[in-house]
Amino acid sequence: MPLKVEGTTEVARALDQVADHDFTEANRKVAARMVPVARHLAPVKTGALGASLQAVATKTSASIVSRLDYSVPQEYGAPRHDLLGVHYAERALDQSMDQTEADYLAEVERATKKADLGWG
Repeated sequence: MPLKVEGTTEVARALDQVADHDFTEANRKVAARMVPVARHLAPVKTGALGASLQAVATKTSASIVSRLDYSVPQEYGAPRHDLLGVHYAERALDQSMDQTEADYLAEVERATKKADLGWG
């Protein structure tokens, strides 16, 4: 006997609304929280790298950015130059993961309420 599900069109519409939800504010909050942690974890020779880190948020992403040419090799490494990455931004995310997850869960709950899914 096949399973019959009623209201699938409405559920699909509501899920599309959740997928289209603007997460900019949640992303801004997450990125802003990570910047001071990343600044603390960034390698220090002159202090320019840590000072250059900024939070950037869009509808779909949260980032820590720097305009310094050497910020990427400091994060990820440069094997041709025998430079190992420090992974300061990655470690900043790891250290703030519990709060980051809580922020995103709260935002998903707001999105589902707005889409009237009846969840959360």
